[in-house]
Amino acid sequence: MGKAASRFRQTDLTKAIRAVDSAGFKIDRIEIDPISGKIIILPLNGAARAVDDSWSDF
Repeated sequence: MGKAASRFRQTDLTKAIRAVDSAGFKIDRIEIDPISGKIIILPLNGAARAVDDSWSDF
C-alpha cells in the first residue's frame, strides 16, 4: 500500500498566516496535520500586536 497524499498545501498556510497577521496577531506556533490538512495557528500570548497610535499625541 502506498503513502497517502498530503492534504496540506503551502498556499493554505500562506493564506492562514496572512489572515492572522491582518487580524493583528503575532504567531507563536503553527501546527499542521499533514493527513487531514488541518492548520492550527496559536497566537503569541493570546494578545494582539501593538497598534501604531503615533497620532494619539495630537
